[in-house]
Amino acid sequence: MESWRLESSNPAFFNDRLNYSLSNEDTSIEVSLQPQNADTVVTIAGSGSRVLPLFRKSPKEMVILDLSEQQLALTDLRIQTLKQFDYPDFLKLFGYEEATTKIRRRLFAQLTLDERTRARMQSHLESHEDLPLIYTGRWEQTMLKLHKVVKTLFSAREINQMFDCKTDKEWSTYYFRSFPHFRWAALVRLLANTQTLNTLLYRGSHPRLNMASSNYEYFAPRFKEMFRAGPPRKNPFFQLIFLGKLQYPEGFPSEVESETSYLEQKRGALNSDITLKRQNIHEYLATHPSITFASLSDIFSYLTPEAANEVSSLLASNASHSSVIRYYLYRPIELTTGQLIRQSDKMNFYEILQLGPNLSHASS
Repeated sequence: MESWRLESSNPAFFNDRLNYSLSNEDTSIEVSLQPQNADTVVTIAGSGSRVLPLFRKSPKEMVILDLSEQQLALTDLRIQTLKQFDYPDFLKLFGYEEATTKIRRRLFAQLTLDERTRARMQSHLESHEDLPLIYTGRWEQTMLKLHKVVKTLFSAREINQMFDCKTDKEWSTYYFRSFPHFRWAALVRLLANTQTLNTLLYRGSHPRLNMASSNYEYFAPRFKEMFRAGPPRKNPFFQLIFLGKLQYPEGFPSEVESETSYLEQKRGALNSDITLKRQNIHEYLATHPSITFASLSDIFSYLTPEAANEVSSLLASNASHSSVIRYYLYRPIELTTGQLIRQSDKMNFYEILQLGPNLSHASS
């Protein structure tokens, strides 16, 4: 791994504990904007789940960045599993499909992995032996804790009624006639409490806020949009907090949305020059101006204001490549260009902005 300088507003967040094991971002939008056979695609690793769909467009080179060694190891595990296993075994190893601990152990042992990746992931799997891998990150564990709270506010009958809705019409009828809005608002107020978020997720460094007057004023309309987007069974976040697991495939992350797309990802990964680096995104952008496309995740929640403005300036000043960036609660003051993307994704949570050339199609 390369040398690096930590410019995070929350260095503790990037220690050796796995922060994300699933995906709270749907990169199908990035895939729709990504050029086919791009020379160089740069992306943030996260759990790796947000990375795999980008291989569908067969990039010649994929550069994957993160400040966490653990997240890079999980991303490498995902890529190697994609390359070496078929779709059903990928589902079993990561926990999208039910499998015994013995089967998941056997699958992991069959993989050819980098020594560092194997050591880190072996230790992580052993410490969460009976829990499927997609639920072992800090964010996912927080969602499962939240599920326990949800069960005290919503009856099993109400939750079943919600997830029995398969069409937009069925869900719209239930949402406007029967959904317990008052109890949901109470839960949102709990979630929007800074102390709650710091305790459960952000380790004392909650993201800055400049997009609303309060956390609640931001979260309340955002969750309303998420509900109005369609049946909860299509949203992985709602499946986690109401059901405590991913149960309905139509709400699975894009990395496993179908066997056909999985095979497209496999072909792309097998033919791409892949590099994983522990490096700051602004350092990389400053020294690599010739990238073709960048998928940058919600990086502003984890950068100092100075670093966030530096990244914004670098992206705005480079007209030769297209970038997609996500953010919530906080938008850097230097981020004054670009075009908001209005098309929906499975999460419908973040503001999504495209910067660079050819912006006219991004607002469809």
